[in-house]
Amino acid sequence: MKMKNAKQFWVITALLTIAASALFCVVLPRIIQIRTARNTLIEWNLKPTFEQIHMLLSSVHKQPSNPDSHHYAPGILFAPDIPYSRLLADGSITIAVYNSERPETHCTIVTNEHDSGPIIIRQIASFPAFTNALAQDDIVLYFGHGNFGRGIFFSEQEGGHGFFRMGKDRLRIPQEYIRPYDTVIADSSNGTAIVDGNCDDLNTLAMRSSSFWYMGCRTFPDYACVWKHAFPECLFVGSCYSWVSTAQCSTITQALIRCLQQRGTASKLLEYLNADLTWDILCGRRHEKLDFNDDGPYSPALLKATSE
Repeated sequence: MKMKNAKQFWVITALLTIAASALFCVVLPRIIQIRTARNTLIEWNLKPTFEQIHMLLSSVHKQPSNPDSHHYAPGILFAPDIPYSRLLADGSITIAVYNSERPETHCTIVTNEHDSGPIIIRQIASFPAFTNALAQDDIVLYFGHGNFGRGIFFSEQEGGHGFFRMGKDRLRIPQEYIRPYDTVIADSSNGTAIVDGNCDDLNTLAMRSSSFWYMGCRTFPDYACVWKHAFPECLFVGSCYSWVSTAQCSTITQALIRCLQQRGTASKLLEYLNADLTWDILCGRRHEKLDFNDDGPYSPALLKATSE
């Protein structure tokens, strides 16, 4: 009887030891992480919801995926209205990339996993090259400032004459970003102003591109509806938040190439990219609160396309 009781005692002791180890090694650190994440969100003036706590923790502890690890189910469509046969009409898929932070001019040819032609990547660095790209390349990517709907700014050194206007008629801009060239129509009580805008320069484009990716701050809410109305056959991809897009130029370009090589869809590509950009999403939501006094609801994604 004593031996049986002793055996039970050691079994119970072992179980309690395992439970205590799990508590101190797994549960308590997780509780501390959650509490730290909650306090961080509060400091950022964001609500510590389950979604945002999970997003913050995953962005801190998760390593970004390698675009080469992305896998797509091969299909005939890049987007609902953009078949691959259209992209390959001239025997290859051409991508023009403009990185305003590090403008370069060169061309790279990437072999395709299919036998229907190569993928050609052209680095461009001037306003004439940008407008020509929209007239001749299949996909155009621009990485730079969103300018609150005023349009892309091209300096005289880039062959431009200021803003290339392609936004809404009325722009909502934080007061601290109002400039002398802005025509203020009305002020609001939340620290923003309504500024006159237009999309007149879109009328000068000889649009051929199947997709334009405007990778700048808040480009989806500021430009997507105008772009879709002007060019309904062109897939516009933009960002829902403020972010440092130029830092992601290489990653996004490589991910797009990978998607095209495997004949994947734009929606699956954006799913992969958004999963890796949770930190940018949270920082963007913080800017929405600070710059626009916006408490949400917020978009679950950073990057979004007009086809979604």
